[in-house]
Amino acid sequence: MQVTQQRAGSCEHTLNTKFSMVLLCFLFLFAEGVRAEDAKTRVEQLFAQYFVYFNSGESELIAKNIISPPVQLSDFDSHEVWLTQSEISSGFALAIKDLQSKGWSKSVINELDVCVVADNLAFVELNYSRQNTSGEPMPPAERRGLYVVLKSDLGWRIIADYHHDIDKQLECSI
Repeated sequence: MQVTQQRAGSCEHTLNTKFSMVLLCFLFLFAEGVRAEDAKTRVEQLFAQYFVYFNSGESELIAKNIISPPVQLSDFDSHEVWLTQSEISSGFALAIKDLQSKGWSKSVINELDVCVVADNLAFVELNYSRQNTSGEPMPPAERRGLYVVLKSDLGWRIIADYHHDIDKQLECSI
């Protein structure tokens, strides 16, 4: 009789252990999902603030709060690396001045896809438009860029920006 009770107690202990393990796995996976969602939200907020600063012509704030040097920038015609906050600030100031001379008023985010691949790394596929002072899209009507975003002690920062064809898009399967 006592052997049966010991086996029943052992079985109950085994079930409690298995339940605890399943619960721990569930909590771990849930925490990972929450952490990834938090990272995604933070990166989305970074881009929203980037567009606020860009549209306001605040190149110093872009260099301080949005982009981390060194940063790689590439479009269809060129590839650059800006090594310092000063280079980032002056580069954005020149870009904004050039856009304004062409009738640019603001840029708007059409679509933002964030793919968090690690606790400190995300890829962002951005579809955006530039509008002129009349509110009309400046050609091309839609533009696309792939951004690499890294989390450091300062928070999430853009470390690379690659513009590419509108018909090509990053597919995130994570």
